Amino acid sequence: MVLFRKYGRIARLLLIADTLLLYLTDSRCLFHFLTFAPLETFEENYPRLGWLVWAAAKIHWPLLAAISLWYYFMVRKNTKSGWEEPASVWILFLQQLHPKCEHLIQFIYQKVSSIGGNYSISLSTQFATSLFLVTVFSEWYLSLNELSVDFFQQQLRLSHWLIRALLLQLCIVLFLSRHRLKELVTTFFAKKASPFNVAIFRIIIGYNLSGVYSGFIDHHSYWAGFPHHMRVSLPYMDWFIQNVPISPAQYHWAGVFGMVAAKCIMFGFLTRPMLLVNIALGIYIINVPMFFGKLFHMHIWVWFPLLLTFSPCADVLSIDWLIRKLRGRSIDTAPHTKYQLPLTFIWLQLGLIYFFARYVKLNACGLAWALSNSMINQVYESGHNGITKCRLYA
Repeated sequence: MVLFRKYGRIARLLLIADTLLLYLTDSRCLFHFLTFAPLETFEENYPRLGWLVWAAAKIHWPLLAAISLWYYFMVRKNTKSGWEEPASVWILFLQQLHPKCEHLIQFIYQKVSSIGGNYSISLSTQFATSLFLVTVFSEWYLSLNELSVDFFQQQLRLSHWLIRALLLQLCIVLFLSRHRLKELVTTFFAKKASPFNVAIFRIIIGYNLSGVYSGFIDHHSYWAGFPHHMRVSLPYMDWFIQNVPISPAQYHWAGVFGMVAAKCIMFGFLTRPMLLVNIALGIYIINVPMFFGKLFHMHIWVWFPLLLTFSPCADVLSIDWLIRKLRGRSIDTAPHTKYQLPLTFIWLQLGLIYFFARYVKLNACGLAWALSNSMINQVYESGHNGITKCRLYA
């Protein structure tokens, strides 16, 4: 056990170095770059330390696999010997990462394990399985001939099989956990939280909304000056798009009132009425450019305030709260489900947004969406920050 703790710190440093290597590497495909790029390419990208980065890259994957296997078997050995309660590899890794934070790690483990069974172990196992599937299919993708005429269709079929494999894994997990699903769902939606959680979230949303509206006024107000016949019709929305009044002056004042409403939300003054006003103004400010064909992924700035409208987000840390205290009206601010439920729905919304966004990209574009020159091509087209050349390994 002394050896495990001693050499565990060495493994910790190696894993941290591995993480730094991932952040230092800029390429169109990290796996391909680390595996196949020659020394000359590393020296071109890193003139002073090219040989060192090249050497680290070559031992990167074998080293990472060896450390992971070592951790796994040591955890199993020490768990069976009764050294620790059944715990996941990640919990023990955190203990090695922060040896002076035993109480914090134990608290985290108790919270995670309280969900039911060895949840942390199951989560680690499923994450590792998903990572293995993605790695296998990514390496398969890299083995394809990019110069082939039907390369796109080949990698698209490969991506469809990856989607099927991940969905099969999900179905298996749901089937094996069917007896605990009700308990897990009930626990998930019945969690209690402090009122300060949703209040701080309200402050962050109000602050960011003000910046969003300011940016739209400064950079997108010219859309409001386009003629009526340039409006783009959309299914089920044509009646609104073609009849809503749009002019530069109206758009400017909508943005100004939107920033005022956002500040009121941030400081918690007339919170619920301002949230309702903000929803109407936000729909107008964000959607006017899209009425003329521009595309923004800004819907969270409408959905988040909408969810906060039906929550007690101003019970603390707000002007409304101070006014109630001055009038002698008190509110019970003990931890309650009503303070956690809006944040829970926001988590679910973010999960749905990113799940379907990635699913659609994989289904329509395949792994080439992530592992090809797609991102670099977008940088080329946008000319972001004056960038005209990207160093890459192709």
